[in-house]
Amino acid sequence: MNEKKICVATQPKVPPQVCWTACVLLLALLLAGCGTTSGFKAASGQNAVDLSPFSRVVVKDFTDAVSEKRKGPDREKKAAEMKRVTKDFADMLAWEIGQKAAFAQVVRTGAEDEKTLIIGGQITRYEEGSPTARFLVGMGAGSSYFDARIEFLRGGTGELLGTLEANRNSWVLGGGIAATQTPDSFMREAARKVAEEVHRLKAGQGSTSVADRR
Repeated sequence: MNEKKICVATQPKVPPQVCWTACVLLLALLLAGCGTTSGFKAASGQNAVDLSPFSRVVVKDFTDAVSEKRKGPDREKKAAEMKRVTKDFADMLAWEIGQKAAFAQVVRTGAEDEKTLIIGGQITRYEEGSPTARFLVGMGAGSSYFDARIEFLRGGTGELLGTLEANRNSWVLGGGIAATQTPDSFMREAARKVAEEVHRLKAGQGSTSVADRR
């Protein structure tokens, strides 16, 4: 009797932990939404600025550059909302920068001498959109937005050292993930990215010249 040997090729199994890691990373990317938080752009045109002389940070309330674009009762309603937003974003920045422990002190108010780095800026877009439209319609319907210009100033003189730009929006394809993407979640993500950038500059590692794209 002739015996035939049949060889069956088998595919190597992917370890479960690799699959879980990939899923977590994908979910994090989706939750972060779209848009960018740029790298630090020095006012002098250089790629980086030296933050090592600063031992203290004062984070000021941001200014509202959103409600001024509205008219009538809608303007008053938006101004009331932005009063909270401009404070909350500054609070988030102060907390995230403080967590890096790169400076001896991170506060919201106080003296502004030559050893103090002042952080502030303008919020230029803040739109809640419609979670229902994002979930059911997609294709940009009901999108949420958060745009801000973050400024870094030298204490004592008020000299502008540089800026970062945050421009975030919900996932345009819609669905359950897009429905959960709020401007407040974009604020937290932007605050974390700014803190990372400040930490790099304080450590003398330079700025990320390419925006962190989501």
